[in-house]
Amino acid sequence: MSLAAVKNLGSKSKLETVVCDLCGSSDSRLKFTARNSEFNEPFNLVECHNCGLVYLNPRPTRDRIGRYYPEENYYAYQDLDSEDWNNFRQKVKSFILECQPGYAQNLTWLRRIVWSWFKRSLMVQVPYQKGGRILDVGCGNGFFLKWMQKHGWETHGVEISKAACQVAQRNGLEVFNGELQQAKFPPGYFDAITISQVLEHLHSPGRCLKECQRILKRRGRLIVGVPNLGSFEARLYQQHWFELDVPRHLYFFTAATLNRLLSQSGFRTKRLVSKTFGIPVCCKLRSTQRAVEAMAPSGVNPLKILMLFRFIWALSAVRFSQWLSPEKRRLMGVYLTAYTERA
Repeated sequence: MSLAAVKNLGSKSKLETVVCDLCGSSDSRLKFTARNSEFNEPFNLVECHNCGLVYLNPRPTRDRIGRYYPEENYYAYQDLDSEDWNNFRQKVKSFILECQPGYAQNLTWLRRIVWSWFKRSLMVQVPYQKGGRILDVGCGNGFFLKWMQKHGWETHGVEISKAACQVAQRNGLEVFNGELQQAKFPPGYFDAITISQVLEHLHSPGRCLKECQRILKRRGRLIVGVPNLGSFEARLYQQHWFELDVPRHLYFFTAATLNRLLSQSGFRTKRLVSKTFGIPVCCKLRSTQRAVEAMAPSGVNPLKILMLFRFIWALSAVRFSQWLSPEKRRLMGVYLTAYTERA
């Protein structure tokens, strides 16, 4: 994207005012204002007075939101045949995935050890089902689907980005370019559906989940992964938290709001977990850097403030966790994953 385009982006972006997608209320309060990392545009995060859901309001319209997804370097659109995907990272991901029970033909002692170490680092874990039919909503370049296809699943994907769709289709994957509702899958078609790090991007998460309920078999599995606004890091960094990623992220879930949305969409939550392990250090440092830059008075060495902030972060995390019940402490990780079944 050219510099001129970046400068004109804010003025060209059309914003719309919306009501809460969870309860339909228009009664909300301003939580805080966060800035887009690329263009430094301010966006308001509001909290619904009725149900507590936090969402962007006003927000870019559907026809304008694509301007914030640079297809040439957005991580989910990288080609599977590129040097980056074809070497170290892809092999590491594949090896960890193959350590799951049911997926490895020979679950050696090494794979068992690796699984015990890394099972909490996976965003989603889909129990093995021979010959099962799976849909990945927002499949990006199709890495996950390609891996599932290799291990016996019949795979389908939905992806809004034309560029990402082309990458997936070049690799032999069946991917629909558009929104889930436009794909018009038949009722009760899938054994499992995954929505990993996608729900927060959608203009209507509730509408998407209701469509998932329609096309999923009875007692079929829906696995949803989202950033956790109730995490310790989100509470600490507030408007500087790296996972806000405004305006690409339109909704910001806690365990309570995610669970309520799933329930009213026709799903029973069997297990709700959170994770922090595996989050790149650069992401945490980015949150700290933003907070330091916002708080640092002129003339003070930012490095000293950075070191102090990290010390306070570590100390506060320990002390804060002592006041929480084991259940609440379990849900303080950066990401939430809900394992549900169709009611």
